[in-house]
Amino acid sequence: MKRSQVSSKLCIRCNRVLPLGDFYPNKAWTAQRYHDVWCKECAAQYCKDQDTLKQYCYENNRQWKDNFWDSAVKKAQYV
Repeated sequence: MKRSQVSSKLCIRCNRVLPLGDFYPNKAWTAQRYHDVWCKECAAQYCKDQDTLKQYCYENNRQWKDNFWDSAVKKAQYV
């Protein structure tokens, strides 16, 4: 049986159905179509400090690494 391509999913934070492109890829999460469960907009609004980024990682089945926050700050400065 062939699987149909799903092009959208539900963000569990804002409860909106959005295109898959609005979610960060997550190679480790097969149950969620290899994407996070929070949309990019919710992630950007929520992750304002190291503690909230840790919570985001937990909620989205990502392993926390100490260099995440430093990397995120550097990327945000160039945007």
